[in-house]
Amino acid sequence: TLLNNGIDQEYGLHLLESAFNPKKVSPTIDYNFPQTYILASTIGRFRSHKKEFPKAQKFTKLALKLGERHGVSRSERTCLAMQLGSMYHYFPKSEKDADRAIEILTSHANRLLNTENGDDHWPIRDRDIVHLPGAAPDPFG
Repeated sequence: TLLNNGIDQEYGLHLLESAFNPKKVSPTIDYNFPQTYILASTIGRFRSHKKEFPKAQKFTKLALKLGERHGVSRSERTCLAMQLGSMYHYFPKSEKDADRAIEILTSHANRLLNTENGDDHWPIRDRDIVHLPGAAPDPFG
């Protein structure tokens, strides 16, 4: 779990982000390790929670790619795709940034809903719902 102190949380996530940045470390983190998926996913969720959507999108997209590479479950990949399909930058700096934010959101939402493009995220099968984080088994089913 992340530390309760916001300053420590921010510093810790900053250090994790640095491991992915070739301008800060050499060599960068090795994407061949499955743990890179967990790190990218954690950074994406943290940045999304902090409403830092450009960074959140960057790391969530990376987690989705790494998840596919490392055999992460379909449910977990669907969850990442749903995060990307619902991440909207609410306070863009300019009209151009607002247009880009809507374009990104729409692109991910369409990709999630389009079953013809070869992505294996949607539609979510009923038997997979219980495997999505936060979902509970149906007591009647």
